[in-house]
Amino acid sequence: MRHPFLSPTVAMIIGLSAVAPRPVMAQQIADPTPLPQVAYQGRLLEGGAPVTGARVFVFSILDATGHELWNSGNQTLTVDVGLYGVVLGSTGMPPIPASVLGKSGLLLRVAIGGTPLTPDVDILPAFQARSAWELVGAFSGDLTGTQNQTLLSNLQGIPLDLTTTAPTTGQALVFNGSKWVAGSVAGSAGPAGPQGPAGPAGATGPVGPTGATGAAGPQGPAGPTGATGAAGPQGPVGPTGATGAIGPQGLPGLTGATGATGPVGPAGASPLSLSGSNAVFTTGSLGLGTTTPNASALLDLTSTTQGFLPPRMTTVQRAAIATPATGLLIYQIDGTAGLYEFNGATWTPVTPAGGGSGTVTSVATSGPLTGGPITTTGTIGISKATASADGYLAAADFATFAGKGSGTVTSVTGSGGTTGLTLGGGPITSSGTLTLGGTLAIANGGTGATTAAGARTNLGTAASGANGDITSLTGLTTALSVGQGGTGQTSATAALNALLPSQTSNSGLFLTTNGSGTVTWGAAGGSSPWNLSSGNITNNNPGSVFIANNLVLPDQAKGQAAALMIQDTGDTPKPFLHAYSGQWGAAMGNVFLGESCGNFIMSNNGGNVGIGSQALYSLPDYQPSSALIAKVNGIVTEPSAAG
Repeated sequence: MRHPFLSPTVAMIIGLSAVAPRPVMAQQIADPTPLPQVAYQGRLLEGGAPVTGARVFVFSILDATGHELWNSGNQTLTVDVGLYGVVLGSTGMPPIPASVLGKSGLLLRVAIGGTPLTPDVDILPAFQARSAWELVGAFSGDLTGTQNQTLLSNLQGIPLDLTTTAPTTGQALVFNGSKWVAGSVAGSAGPAGPQGPAGPAGATGPVGPTGATGAAGPQGPAGPTGATGAAGPQGPVGPTGATGAIGPQGLPGLTGATGATGPVGPAGASPLSLSGSNAVFTTGSLGLGTTTPNASALLDLTSTTQGFLPPRMTTVQRAAIATPATGLLIYQIDGTAGLYEFNGATWTPVTPAGGGSGTVTSVATSGPLTGGPITTTGTIGISKATASADGYLAAADFATFAGKGSGTVTSVTGSGGTTGLTLGGGPITSSGTLTLGGTLAIANGGTGATTAAGARTNLGTAASGANGDITSLTGLTTALSVGQGGTGQTSATAALNALLPSQTSNSGLFLTTNGSGTVTWGAAGGSSPWNLSSGNITNNNPGSVFIANNLVLPDQAKGQAAALMIQDTGDTPKPFLHAYSGQWGAAMGNVFLGESCGNFIMSNNGGNVGIGSQALYSLPDYQPSSALIAKVNGIVTEPSAAG
C-alpha cells in the first residue's frame, strides 16, 4: 500500500516537446534540437511538517493506464523547508523519448525511499519560447559561443580575461592597458594629513537596502490555455531545379552457361529444424555444457564458470514488447534494476533471495479505509475526513491546513483535577519545573492517605494484629520469620530448634525460666545439689546426703551394673555399691560392695552378696542362692547362706 503521510502539495509540470527548426541558409549550421525535458517542483511533508535535508527520489512517467513509460533511477535532491525541484530527462538521467511526451493522459509518480507519494500528478503541456530553439550559428562581438554555451569575451571591444588569474574576494575589473583583468583598485596609503576641524553633523544617511527575499511560496495552479494564434502566411515555393541529362545505357553482358547441379549432401545431424525464420526443437532434452541433460528438463544449462544471462533492456524497451507471454523473464537495467516477470497483466520483480511466497486469501480494512474484507476481488475506498472521522484531505482543506503555519507555546500550567493530586510550579512562560504533590484518591486507584494506618482505614482493611479474618495463607514462597509471627523454618524439628535457646554445649540440661520471661538451659532441680549429666546423677554437697524414701537404681542389660559412686575432693569418682540384674546368666539380684566385681558367670544363682574386690567372681556356679561371699587380702571365705 502506498503511504499517504508523504505527499506533494504543490507541483508544476511543464512538458517540453521538440519543435522542428525553421529552414536556414546553406552557409549556416543549426544547433541540434535538444531532447524533451520535464520541469517539476513539489512540496514534501513528513509527519505533517516540512522536510529539510537530502532525500533519494525516483520519478516515473506513466501512461493513462498506469503503465510505466520512463524511469529516472535514484536521484538525490536537497529539500528546503519542504520545497524541491528537478528537471526530468536532464544530465544523470535516461533521456525521455520524444514519443513519450506526445501521449495524452500522462501521469508523474514520485517515490522516496521506495515509497510512492500520493497522488500521481497529471503532466500538462505548456507554452515555450520557440525562437530560443532556433538561434543558429556562432555569436560575434562581445559575446562568443553558441546558444548552448554563451560567453562574454569582451567589454565594448576590449578583451576580458578572468581565466589567466582567477579573481578573489574584494577584487574588481582593472584595465591593464591591453585587457580587463581581476585586480585590486585600492592604491597604497599616503601619509596621514593634519587633523581638520570637526565638520557639521551630516544629514541622515539613506535607508539601508531591503532585506533578502523570503523563500518562494507554493506555485499557484496553472492558468487556462491561451487561444491559438493565427497561422502565418505560406512562404513562396522555390523554383524546381533542371533535370540533368540521362547518360547512355551500357551494353548488356553475355549470360554465362549454367553449371551442373552437384549431388545432394547427406542429411545433417542437428536436432534443430527450421520453421520459417525460427529454429525448432521438438523432442528430447537440449543440453548446453553437458552431454547428459536431465531428462526432466527441456533445457539443461551446465557450467561452473558461466551463468545464465537473460535479455537486458530498459523499462521503455520492456514496455515495447508486443503481447508478452505469461512467465516471460527479462533483466531491467534502469530504474529499479533486477529480474522481472510478466504475470499476464503487468511486469513484476522476481522475489529476491530470502523472500517468501504465498497466496493472499483475504484483505481486511479498517477506518478510514472501506471495502474489506476482500476474499476474491473488490475495491478498497477511503472517505473524506470529517471533524470526527479520519479520511483523505481534500485539496481545498489541505490548502487551508498548509496555510496555518506554526506557532509558539507561551505558557504551560497544570492541574490534578479530581484525582486528589496537585501539580504546582505553573504557569511556566520560559523554563521551569512542574511538581506533583497530594495523595491519589481511592476512585483513581490510590488510598487517599499519606500513612499506612490511614490507608488501611480508608481501604477498610483489618488493623495491625487483628487477623481473625485471616483463615488461610497460600502461595508463600518464603517461610514467615519469627518477627512476622512464624519460625523461619519449613519443618517441625527445624522450627523447634529455631525457637529454643542455643543447644551448643548444653547436652543433658533442661529448660528453666526465671519467672520473668527469660528461658535458659539449666540442671534438673535448679539449685538442688543433685545434678544430671550424660545419664549420671551426681551430688557435690560436702555434707550429708539424705534420701527420704527408697533409692531405685535403673535396670540394666546383662553384664551391666547400676552403681552408687563416691568421690574424694579432687579424685576420680569410684563405685562402692553395685547392683546387677544378671551377669552372663539368668541369675538376678546380685549385690556387690567394693570397687570391682570382675567377670563372673552364674547360670541360676541370684540374691548373692559379695564383699571385697572380685568376690562374686570366685562364686562357684553350683553355689545356692542367697549366699554371702567375702574376699579379704585375696582369700575368699566359703559361701554361707545369708541369714
